[in-house]
Amino acid sequence: MDRIIWLPTITCNLRCPYCITVNISTKYAHRKAEEWLKILDEVPPSIIDISGGEPTLLPKFAWLINNIPNKHDVAITSNLTEFDEILKINRKLISLMCSLHLTEKEQFFDKLATLRNLGYPVSVNYVMFPEQIKYSEEYKKQTKELGVAYHEEKCIFVNDLKRVKNVTKCEAAGNHYFHWMPNGDVYACVTGWYYNMHVEKAPEFYLGNLFDGTFQPRNSPLPCNLDCVMACDLQQRGIVKP
Repeated sequence: MDRIIWLPTITCNLRCPYCITVNISTKYAHRKAEEWLKILDEVPPSIIDISGGEPTLLPKFAWLINNIPNKHDVAITSNLTEFDEILKINRKLISLMCSLHLTEKEQFFDKLATLRNLGYPVSVNYVMFPEQIKYSEEYKKQTKELGVAYHEEKCIFVNDLKRVKNVTKCEAAGNHYFHWMPNGDVYACVTGWYYNMHVEKAPEFYLGNLFDGTFQPRNSPLPCNLDCVMACDLQQRGIVKP
């Protein structure tokens, strides 16, 4: 199966200092839920990892998720701020990754407990930003007490882009792995998108647009020679090995 990281919107209701999408949300107009459903009907069976921004801010988000064809496996990452929208989702998910942020911690664990009791496949992701590291043991303990898996994500600063150049030779990116943006643009990976937006043009990582008919997957492996923005997103998801 193909693997898709899909950002239906990069709008967010939080302003976390470690998030690379904070300052670019106005640059991408999202497509309507009905338009996305047509695309999801057409693409081959895939594992679809939905993130953002905060994806639940897309109008009719729960309706869209509930109507995604069963040929796809669906995972969602959410900060749980739009909790009522999450509770409307009745489609089977392979994962609901709950992003824990300091500004939301008071309500977060109550929401997490509710989801756990309702049978959602929840786990917690906590970004190890320097100002947040001191709270990690407390949050890990609270999460474990609920019987929920806990993951700590290393925070790599965007300005520190010198550590993994020419390491990963990825046979998945652009061929069986794709990064979908809110307007339908498709990139081979998140780093390819980031370079095109913020560093320098890397046109080999842009694969066209889903809505205007220009999207074309690569027919051969795409060697990666970029400095990764974060840890390679394909490595984090176990699609390629470091």
